[in-house]
Amino acid sequence: MNDHRTSSIDCRRSRRYIAQDYLLIWLHNDTNETNEEYQNTLKHLRNLVDTIDIFTNPDECVNFFTEFNDMKTFLIINDTISEQIIPLIHDLPQLDQIYIFSRTTLLSSEWIGKWTKIKGISAEMTSLCATLKLMIRQHNQDSIATSVISLNEINPNKNLNELESTFMYSQIFKNILLKMNYNDNSIDEFVQFCQKNKFGSPKNIDLFEKEYHNRSSIWWYTWPGFIYPMLNSSLRTLESDVIIKMGFFIYDLHKQIEQLYNDQRDSYHEESLKVYRGQGLSKEHFEKVIKAKNGLISFNNFLSTSKVEEVSVGFAVSASTIADTVGILFVISIDPSVSSAPFACIQKHSYFESEEEILFSMHTVFRIGDVKRIDNNDELYRIELQLTADNDQELCILTDWLSKDVPDEIGWKRLGNLLIRIGQLEKAEQFYQTLLEQTSDVADMIHYYGQLAFIKYNQGDRKMSMWYHLKISELSKTTNSGDSTDELTMVNRNFSEDNKTIVSYKNDLRLDFGEICHCDIKYIEYSEEREVSPDTLSFYEKSLDDFQRNLRLKNLYPTTSCNPFDPVDDHLKQSSPLLWFQRKILEIRQKCLHPNHPDIAQSYASVASLYEKRKDPYQSRSFYQKSIDICKQILPSNHPTLSCLYHNIGMTYQSTGEYFTALCFIKKSLEIAEKTLPPYHLDLSFIYFNMAGLYDKLDDYSNATVYYKNSIIVNEKNPHIKDENYTFSCTKVGKIHSTMKQYSEALIYYNKALTIEEQLCPLDDPQLIDYYAEIASLHHKLEEYPNALLFFHKALHIVEKHLSSEFGKLFTLYDAIARSYEKNANYPQALLFYEKTLGISEQMYTLNHINSAVCYNNIGIVYIRMGQYSKALSYFELALHMRQICNPEDDSRWKEIQDAIDYLRELEDEDVIESAE
Repeated sequence: MNDHRTSSIDCRRSRRYIAQDYLLIWLHNDTNETNEEYQNTLKHLRNLVDTIDIFTNPDECVNFFTEFNDMKTFLIINDTISEQIIPLIHDLPQLDQIYIFSRTTLLSSEWIGKWTKIKGISAEMTSLCATLKLMIRQHNQDSIATSVISLNEINPNKNLNELESTFMYSQIFKNILLKMNYNDNSIDEFVQFCQKNKFGSPKNIDLFEKEYHNRSSIWWYTWPGFIYPMLNSSLRTLESDVIIKMGFFIYDLHKQIEQLYNDQRDSYHEESLKVYRGQGLSKEHFEKVIKAKNGLISFNNFLSTSKVEEVSVGFAVSASTIADTVGILFVISIDPSVSSAPFACIQKHSYFESEEEILFSMHTVFRIGDVKRIDNNDELYRIELQLTADNDQELCILTDWLSKDVPDEIGWKRLGNLLIRIGQLEKAEQFYQTLLEQTSDVADMIHYYGQLAFIKYNQGDRKMSMWYHLKISELSKTTNSGDSTDELTMVNRNFSEDNKTIVSYKNDLRLDFGEICHCDIKYIEYSEEREVSPDTLSFYEKSLDDFQRNLRLKNLYPTTSCNPFDPVDDHLKQSSPLLWFQRKILEIRQKCLHPNHPDIAQSYASVASLYEKRKDPYQSRSFYQKSIDICKQILPSNHPTLSCLYHNIGMTYQSTGEYFTALCFIKKSLEIAEKTLPPYHLDLSFIYFNMAGLYDKLDDYSNATVYYKNSIIVNEKNPHIKDENYTFSCTKVGKIHSTMKQYSEALIYYNKALTIEEQLCPLDDPQLIDYYAEIASLHHKLEEYPNALLFFHKALHIVEKHLSSEFGKLFTLYDAIARSYEKNANYPQALLFYEKTLGISEQMYTLNHINSAVCYNNIGIVYIRMGQYSKALSYFELALHMRQICNPEDDSRWKEIQDAIDYLRELEDEDVIESAE
């Protein structure tokens, strides 16, 4: 049980383990934990499940369960707060079902009918828990993970990445777990893991620890404690660390099923059996099953079935009433003589001895047969399945395919390499972090750090990648083993915030030293703005020499090859040694590797990047396209590397003004990045920014605003990392809002930009002038004149201090300040600054200039507002005279000034001016 009663508890954790794949939450407002009713309620809930989350604060409750996007939430809520809370949370997608514990309040049936997620209301907790128990059992039945493989996908000539990933994961997990050695330490580690992460109640964990060897693994699997939901949840979500900790139990359970299968086999007399399973499938998954008729379906958990059809029909019918779900009755035919997977009748070994249950081992594969509607119900179907035989052709193809494409390496390395191979980088990162926590072997740690470095590099986190490589370097110094001492050579020059770094590797650590030359030199970042020195050339020549020597030692490079130091392209070597170096690496790789080898794709990308830096977009584009052509054949379509390549080639099209083509590529990049990167990864901000820039160039300001704002949001989730893209995005959004006369919105974004600029610059830096002036102008338009004056004066202070000779800036600011003072009815100050504009105008231009006429006019208006009409008259006369000299043909403005003069003269004739003054 997890109690979250106080606001000091932080419910949003970076990672929280849940024993089951759903959340059961009790939200109530009873702060007295000692009363009998509260304790009785807890007792009933604890009898229902092991993990319960309890809240008294509705906001904390909602914040908690909305963090778990892939989990259903069952909410029990007290009637006294239900009418206030349910309308606010009912439509949240994570909330699946609501149960109201109603002891005092009478809720109207009309109100209840408005909220479809309310599944039960009761004044008795026993009754409520009984209803909830049935729904949880249905949920457990429906949440068994399946993988569907159509006949079209079973083709050894196709890419492994196109195979459904969960099929591969569970198959490889099973192969690994069943080959591992376990002992009592495995049980102790599991118990400690459960205690630390609150899997199960302390009572149940203690019972499991003391009684594990006294009960069969089947008994523990069917026991209504934490083992069943914990195992099935981890297998469904492929929570690798939980699966690893439960490895001993999976092994024991499989072995017991296998033993019972062998013991019971003769009793079947080689007669075909039929068993049943009822559950729900999402409509999307159901469509996949229909399209895969005659293909294969695997259940990636241990699979419970029944000999009694009626029991399974009940589950199917119940599932058919759930939204977006189809109720399925699986009818499974088994030929005991040829079956490929062990299964057993477990009635005598189960916790529930009355149930006639047949249990299949993990990752059992079936052939999909006929699919028929039941009782003309579009939400209820019968699907025939046939347990595959040992010699099933398609199953053999899949098994051989996996063993060849993902070699059977030692232990967990095989699974880790698979995760990286198919682009599941986040899951791979989690997996290797788990392995790191469980090993003290230096060689293993070096391998795991190398894998993590590769993952972080491909996620765009260069600094974290570098950190992992530094860890490898430190560990390498602690061991004398051959594998470790020659792991890498690292040259680090000016490793600082500007990332001007060179890193060279003798061996790429994501290999197990048995693969062919996979990126012997990798991750080189270098600023070509530096002066090319003999040391620089020497470094690259030596690195190239080492690279070739390693290849020759592996018999991968002919000893009679041409000398790469021949002066083939001496000009390139002297002007851009890094580009020369990468071109040579590309040539070597092309000679000794398969044309579609990933290292060749990497070399193409490196060369393309260097041409891009040299402002040669056409050469850059050519090499990026070659890299893309290879990567599309060897990587899954959503691999982060493809996202990076699409983005980069898109930018080459932008640099040549081909904006629509650029937009197509960067959209592809964004589609992948949004699927594979964490939501607030800075690479996403960068892609959003460039998307916005393209829409901006295409005058599509609506879309430009959307993507600039997306870029801003991502940046703001990284509080310590702000760059010029952030301030530029804020400024662009501000300008667009200002153009649309949405001044308050514009002000928000200009202030965001200013906040960052003030952190990066001295407060009197000229770079701040435009920000201050624009913010002041927006305040002026919003009639917030004191704020406008504050920012105008900040801008003026910098101009007068650093740019006093730039009369244009001074004139603009003096004029703006004068207008704000005038609007704020501070006429003496307005007059002062209008006179300053006049002084600047007379310095900037000839004696008779239109600007001076404007200044005279402005001063005249202020004198009118001050009631000094004679002075106003003299300035209007000067303004009129100046306009007639400077622009004699434009009589429209003459008339305005002349009207003002005539009006003032009338007042003068009536002695109003004299009496007013």
